[in-house]
Amino acid sequence: LLENYVRDSRQLSTGTLLASVGANIRFTLPTAWSAFTGGTTVMVGAKERTLMQDSARMIHHALPRSRYVEAPNAAHDIPFTRPDLLAEEIRLQLAAW
Repeated sequence: LLENYVRDSRQLSTGTLLASVGANIRFTLPTAWSAFTGGTTVMVGAKERTLMQDSARMIHHALPRSRYVEAPNAAHDIPFTRPDLLAEEIRLQLAAW
C-alpha cells in the first residue's frame, strides 16, 4: 500500500500539513495516562530522530506497565521496514487480552 500512501500524502494541502505537524508538536500526555490499566506497547525506531526516541521513552516511563520496544533498522517507518516486529507486538497485545 506504499504507493497509495505516497499518492495520498502528496494530496495534502500545505495548511493541512502544517496543522498536522503543529498538533504533533503541541501534544502532551493526557493526565489520565498514568492511570491506564490496559496493556500497551510503546514502539520507536532505532534510527528515529532523537526527539521521537525521547518522546517514546517519556511515554513509556509515564506508564511503567507499558512495554518499550525499539525497532532495529527502522525510523518513523516501522510498518514498512519492520512489519514482522510490529505484527509480533500486536499478537502479544492481543494474547494478553
